[in-house]
Amino acid sequence: MRFIRAGALAVASIAMAGLVVGGISAGSAFAAKPHFTCSRLSGSLDTDSASLSGCGGNTGGSGTFPPTAFASGKGTITWANGKTTGIAISFKQLKKEKGCPSTAYSEYKAKGATTSDSTGSAPAGSKVKGYACLDTDTGALTAPAGKSFQV
Repeated sequence: MRFIRAGALAVASIAMAGLVVGGISAGSAFAAKPHFTCSRLSGSLDTDSASLSGCGGNTGGSGTFPPTAFASGKGTITWANGKTTGIAISFKQLKKEKGCPSTAYSEYKAKGATTSDSTGSAPAGSKVKGYACLDTDTGALTAPAGKSFQV
């Protein structure tokens, strides 16, 4: 079960979370400046629900997504205002974890690109990156201290 949770997190972090962890080529979309950021990630693999909050752009300030949807490397965030952003992403577990709340968590980095966007804030091909902490025993997701999800 521990391996399944770890794999699902890697796929789900976003996201997220943030986001948000190898890269997906998006041509000129990999500019240095993000279109918007989300400051917080929370959720659970056990309930297959996660949220981003403190978000800029035309998002309504927050969004939700099912972490397991990213197991295939692609998923969609539904924003508070009803708009959506599709993301293709890959994950990497970090060897040196610096921002997770305790040693029970593993830290992941996500990188990728948007595949679709109805917000008008992050056109398809926009760079996505983020970090997430996963408690592999409980399935809890959170953002590492001081790190945000960037689109």
